[in-house]
Amino acid sequence: MFSTTMSATGISNLGVVFIVGALFLAIVLATILIGASGKFSTLMNGVDKKTYEKLTYDSIPKLREIVSLYSNRLVGIQARKFLEKWDTLIEPSLKRLSRSKKRETLRTVFRSDIHPILEVYKKLITQRRQ
Repeated sequence: MFSTTMSATGISNLGVVFIVGALFLAIVLATILIGASGKFSTLMNGVDKKTYEKLTYDSIPKLREIVSLYSNRLVGIQARKFLEKWDTLIEPSLKRLSRSKKRETLRTVFRSDIHPILEVYKKLITQRRQ
């Protein structure tokens, strides 16, 4: 039946191969474009660049709380060191950056500095409850 339909429309086997190849190429190009724009990570992780910006700003008061609660423990010391760096270097420099560079910087800061401190804090809270 398929060969009858192809012969009736005038499409040869080579034409079908080209059509399937073009569809495959279009899917690959669309995937590359989505991945390059950063939306693919949003689809996979559910977190976009804007979310990291909000997470960073929302985490600063939590870090100040960690410093006050655990000033003599390693997590409190690390949080204090980060907050000193935040107050003197990072936050003032954010005012001069473009929106995309600012989001990139905040994402990097959250992933490399803030998130590990918050994870240790969560572990401490979990250990206390047990």
